[in-house]
Formats: sequence, structure tokens, C-alpha cells
Amino acid sequence: MPLYRFKTAAADGKLAESVAEGENPGDAERRLRSRGLTPLALLGEGEGKNGGNGFFAPRFDAVDFTDRLVPLLEAGISLERALSIVGETSEREPEKEMARQLRQGLHEGRRLSQLVRDRSNQFPRLYANAVEAGEEAGALPQVMAELRRHLLERRETRNFILSSSAYPVAVSFISLAVIAFLLGHVVPRFAAIFQNGHRKMGAATELLVGISNGLATWWPLLIVLSIAVTSGLWWLLTAPSQNARRDALIIRLPFLGHLVMLMNTAILCRTMAVLLRSGVHLLKSVQIASRAVPHSGLGDSVAAAASRLRQGERLSEALRSCPLLPALVPRMLAVGEETGDVESMMTKVAERYDLEFRNRVKAMLALFEPLIIAVLAAVVGSVVIVMFLAIQELSNPK
Repeated sequence: MPLYRFKTAAADGKLAESVAEGENPGDAERRLRSRGLTPLALLGEGEGKNGGNGFFAPRFDAVDFTDRLVPLLEAGISLERALSIVGETSEREPEKEMARQLRQGLHEGRRLSQLVRDRSNQFPRLYANAVEAGEEAGALPQVMAELRRHLLERRETRNFILSSSAYPVAVSFISLAVIAFLLGHVVPRFAAIFQNGHRKMGAATELLVGISNGLATWWPLLIVLSIAVTSGLWWLLTAPSQNARRDALIIRLPFLGHLVMLMNTAILCRTMAVLLRSGVHLLKSVQIASRAVPHSGLGDSVAAAASRLRQGERLSEALRSCPLLPALVPRMLAVGEETGDVESMMTKVAERYDLEFRNRVKAMLALFEPLIIAVLAAVVGSVVIVMFLAIQELSNPK
């Protein structure tokens, strides 16, 4: 939901500029009144100072923001002053604006976790829950420090995937461009030569010309279909209402399903380790970790296991009921419970699955690159061979 900036009056008559999230300005006004503030004037959308809402406008980076904030909190500086320093020293306008909004919310008596939750479109899913746990445990700097490390590790994993897939994606686009050029520009010229010379084309040449003519005739429809398919896939991958259907579909895919479970298991274990190491209660840690897991099926099963903890079961026993969770996790957790070092064991499990995830992605991309090159060579080679045969046909007398 967008953020709206208002000029407001507090109960004591003090004027201030306040920010509220809402579906529309009216909804934002109702949220401000629920906080005891009286909206006087709408000043614009809260993102207006970020340099615009265009595609190339600077975006708020929660990881960089946290990376700047945590060292100040660890040094014993108060949260309000730390936010002030971050806002003053940041070179990016979105971070400055976010620091200003959070400071203003703190002045209004709201907790940091509430402010972050109101801006859920700008912070990761784990953020608000982890901050809330740190506030309740009285260990916000420690929780934020673990959260910072967690976010940096996730960014490193994401950058690894993006950098590793850059070359295969580039090769794929070049391959499509070369094939489109051959079929759209070169092949029609050969067809025109045959027609002008009143020569009969061979079967292979005729098939190639037919494909070229079909693309020339139906390319608008192909573009529309491509856009429709891409939009449908994007909706399936991003719409919250499709989470359960999407996750159930992905988990059944032969190779991708296993990759998804490796990634989600690593996130689950690392999140629990972060919270337990920060002094958060075990039950609260499991509940927060279940909401931080991207896969809805695994998150729901872990949340159900959390309810069994209230009945006195050990965590390792409760997690055995999660069908999507690898069997190694509860077994390693049982060892951690016996040694009294659950958080360290969860960290080791997370590192193991992170490493396996990276290795499998690397192996998949290593196979994908030669596969793309082989397909390109086969297609382009077939077109070249057919054209060579066509040239031979033209050189032969009638």
C-alpha cells in the first residue's frame, strides 16, 4: 500500500508532519485518527521525496539501511539518535526519508516493529517479527545484529544466483536474436530467388520457408501470446492469493522443487538460530520462523508444529511431523537438544543446506550453458545446411 504524508495535529495541539499507509488517502486518514492524530492537510504521497516513483527512481534498500543502523545500536546509541545519524549520513534519499519517517513514528509513541510492519512492502517478511521479538526480549541491538548478518547472507546468495545466471540468459537472448534474423531476413531472400527463378524447392527448404512465412504472418499473435503467458506466470508467481497453488506446483517439479526446499530449509534454520541466539523464547522463535519461510506449505507445517510445543513436546519431535522438512533437520536438532546448544546446531544445518543449494545451482547453470550453446548450434547449423542445399539446387541446371 502507498504511504501518504499529512499535516497533523496531536491531542495537545502540536502540529507535525505524519506519514500513514493506506489503500487511499481516506484510509490513511482513518489510520492516523486511530493513532490519536487529526489530519489537517494532505501533503502528498510518502514516497515523493525519494525522487519519484518511476522505474528508474532510487529504491529503499532495507539491507543497506540495517547495515548502517546496527553498528550504532551496538555502540549503545539510542534508537532515535541512531536513526537520526543514519538519515544525516546517508547519501541516498530513500534511506533519509525512511529514517525520518521512523523517527517521527517513534516520537508519536509507536514501536519500531509497528512502524516496520506498516511498511511491509519495503522490508523483508522477517524484519518486523524479529524486531518485535527483540523489543519484547529487551535485546533489540543483539537481534538487529543477527538480522543484519542474516540479510547480508541472503543478499550474497541472491547475487550469486544472478551473477551465475547472467551468461546463460545473455546466450539465450543472443540465440533467439540470431534465429529470428535468419528466419526473418535471410530465408525470405532465398525463397524470393526460387520464386523468381521458377525453381522447385526441396522438402527441407520448403519446410524452412514455411516456418519463416508462418512467423512473418503470425508474429503479432505470437507476441500477444507471449505477453499473455508471461503475465499469467507473473501473476501466479506474485499474487498472494496464489501462494498455496504456486508452492504446491513448484514443489512437484523434479529439480526445481528440491532447490526450493533446500533454500527454504536454510532460511528456516538460520532464522531460528538468529532468534534463539538473541535470547528469544523457543516457541516465539518457531512462530516467527514459520512466517519468515517463503514456501507457504513448509511455513504452515512448522506453525502447526509450534502448537505441539505448548503440549510439552521437544522441538525435534514436533518438527518430525513436517512432511516437507528434510529428515536431517529434526535429527540434528535432537543432537543439539541433547548437548544444550540448539542454536549452533541450527546454524550448522543452515550452512549445510546453503552450501548444497549453491552447489546444485552452480551445477545446473554449468549444464545449462552448454545445453543452450548446443541448441543454438543445432538450430543455426540446420538453417545453414538447408540454405547450402538450396544454393546447390540453384546451381544445378533445370
